[in-house]
Amino acid sequence: MVRALVILLLAFGAALSGCGEGQRTEPTVAAGGKIAFVSERDDNSEIYVINADGSGLTNLTNHPSNDGKEGFNAEANFAWSPDGKRIAFVSDRDDDGVSWINSEIYVMNADGTDQTRLTTTEAIESHPRWSPDGKRVAYVSTIQPPPDYDQTIYIMNADGSGRARLLPEGQSGNYPAWSPHGSQLAFENGDIFVVNADGSGLEKLTNTDDDYFAPSWSPDGSRIAFDSYRDSTIQDKPGVYQQIFVVNLDGADQIHIPKGAKEDDYYASPRWSPDRERILFFSDEGLGANLHLMNIDGSDNSRITDTGMFAGEWSPQGDHIAAFGLEASGQGMLGGALYIMDGDGSHQTKLTSDVAEPHIAWFPIP
Repeated sequence: MVRALVILLLAFGAALSGCGEGQRTEPTVAAGGKIAFVSERDDNSEIYVINADGSGLTNLTNHPSNDGKEGFNAEANFAWSPDGKRIAFVSDRDDDGVSWINSEIYVMNADGTDQTRLTTTEAIESHPRWSPDGKRVAYVSTIQPPPDYDQTIYIMNADGSGRARLLPEGQSGNYPAWSPHGSQLAFENGDIFVVNADGSGLEKLTNTDDDYFAPSWSPDGSRIAFDSYRDSTIQDKPGVYQQIFVVNLDGADQIHIPKGAKEDDYYASPRWSPDRERILFFSDEGLGANLHLMNIDGSDNSRITDTGMFAGEWSPQGDHIAAFGLEASGQGMLGGALYIMDGDGSHQTKLTSDVAEPHIAWFPIP
């Protein structure tokens, strides 16, 4: 919940910096593909898709429950299968439809048909993530039913069979992320860990009193970027600020990026470009929360938006970026919207309003 609060505070800061539409124009190249997101336009959380040209808005889940709604670690609770044919998601439809207690993992076809429950436990399931070959799903589960909310990671087959705990007894874990080749997963438990997909070879990559989380693999699987909360040492600017680090897979050469990062600004949500040359992230450096690009060594940090955008995601080709942005929604309130832009941040355009969460996912096939 703390991480979700930080995002809300950053959003408020961006709003103070201005959320105007004046500099947003159509992308120079028509972007293909689809983008999934969560909206509450029907008074509950639903998973929608929209074509990258703004057409074809469709409610996939279309159920009175909360579907795809982020968990208490502010993680995305839906994911495309690697072949783009299915979407795994979290729903509370078999609970009371109000609370998030006893949420379970479901799967549906890419058009919303054949919605099927995969897990049946008394615990809280969240954060489903497909293996690169599409045969397995890793997810997070509370170890015991509430009120014990300690979490660990499980893996099951894509049809829900073969459910097994990935981590040993006593080892908690969150934010599972498959390596590009599918042989390992990274996860966090205060520090960043990696483990083989069969549960062997558990290794701790970092060793700190800071809170490290949200690991993101480089496309070649040799490095991992991640977020961190750190206390500011600036006497007149106390507080906890989010920062970005990168570490080699053997735990060596941990670096703080971007170069020259200020410890009293926020830097978060690193996303590697498909060509392995750049990292997309958001920061409140300067004009409030906005998207930035940097080289993978942390050099050449440049802001690419200035109207309050964050949670950016690369298209599979790396030529476009989809982003969660802010807009006025009436009566002095702020709302979320889905935007698309060229890969350098130019030619921004809004695809749709009423986007509930800063989690978006491109259809995975270029």
